Amino acid sequence: MLKSKKALMSAFFILFFNLSSANAQCLPQGLLTRVAVSKVVDGDTVRLDNGRSVRLLGVNTPELNLGKGKPEPFALEAKMALQGILQGATPGLVLGSESEDRYKRLLGYLVVEHQSTSEYLISQGLGWAVAAEPNTELADCLFEVETHARVARVGIWASPVTTAASVRSGGFKLIRGRVTRIDLTSKHLYLELDDQVALRLNLEGFSAERRSTLAASQGQILEARGWIIDRRKQLKSGSRYKPFLLPITSGWHLNIVP
Repeated sequence: MLKSKKALMSAFFILFFNLSSANAQCLPQGLLTRVAVSKVVDGDTVRLDNGRSVRLLGVNTPELNLGKGKPEPFALEAKMALQGILQGATPGLVLGSESEDRYKRLLGYLVVEHQSTSEYLISQGLGWAVAAEPNTELADCLFEVETHARVARVGIWASPVTTAASVRSGGFKLIRGRVTRIDLTSKHLYLELDDQVALRLNLEGFSAERRSTLAASQGQILEARGWIIDRRKQLKSGSRYKPFLLPITSGWHLNIVP
């Protein structure tokens, strides 16, 4: 088993360097600091030799669910791909404009051989493109890379997008569903999908034109991504609120499906 894992890591490593010079495009601007990685925690998190953890910007990979159950599909592959990329390398770290999260992890891009690891993972279908303000410098580029991976149906894109109606747990998900109800408050726009998941949009994060378009989306199919909150234990029986809430934190995370 160990030999097969090493072979797979080497294969990812070789593939990365074969692709990097030809396809590199999503490179962050800013101060690049060489760092030493002591451990790959999962597909989007590493630990440096100084003890600090780095959460990769622009990508979210499937969860390993350590101690909680089975890994999500392609979680192990994403981790092994990142291990292969970093094997023997001294990557450059470019921090985001917001350089630390609430867990005290550094937020940044790791760059190896003129390609960001975030871009590579997305290009291979081993993670979803994500955008978190204010660290959205590469969002347009990374979402374009994701589009190519989706068309090629590689990795996570080999399976259909989860329907909102089938959501039964929290955590990061990309979902698709029909708008069944719309509510507007002074601060938020709520869009309910398949009578199962409520999307919550902060009005300040969207232009007036886009707010108007979404407010008139009753009956249309939307695709949304983000971290779903399971509210079933908090809601009383018969509550009009939907059991799952998905806060939409970025305009890149919500689209009307043509």
